[in-house]
Amino acid sequence: QQRMASNDRDRQIAFQAAEAALRQAESYLGNAATSLSSADFDDACESPKKGHCNPKPASTEQWLIAANWTDSDKYLVYDTTSPEILSDPKYIIEYMGKQVIPPATLPCPTCNDIFRITTLGTGFTDTARVMLQSYFVRTP
Repeated sequence: QQRMASNDRDRQIAFQAAEAALRQAESYLGNAATSLSSADFDDACESPKKGHCNPKPASTEQWLIAANWTDSDKYLVYDTTSPEILSDPKYIIEYMGKQVIPPATLPCPTCNDIFRITTLGTGFTDTARVMLQSYFVRTP
C-alpha cells in the first residue's frame, strides 16, 4: 500500500507540473503583446521557432514524435524550482490555423487563431509522466 500511495503521489506531482506548463503556455498565447502568426511556426520546431510547430497532417503529429521531447531545440520549458520533480515540464505549441465560421472564407483577418498546446510533466521519478493537451483559440 505504501508503494501504491507513493506512485500515486508521484503521478499527482507529474500532473501538476504538466498543468502548470499548460497554464503558462495559455497565458503566453493570451497575452496581447504576443502577436503570433503562421509565419512564427514551422515543421522543424527548432530555433528561432523553438517549440512553435506546424502540425504534420500528412504524417505523425509533432507532439507524438518522441524525439521532439528529448531534443531541447524542439520544445519550450516551464522553469520551476520544485524539488519534487525530476525535470522541468516541457511544452510544444502547434499552430492549427484559423477558425473559420461561415460565411467567412480564408484569408480572414478577423478569424480566430487556433493553437494546440501539449505538455509533458514528470514527477519525482522519470517513470511518472503525464501529458496534457488543450486547444487555445485567440481572438484577433
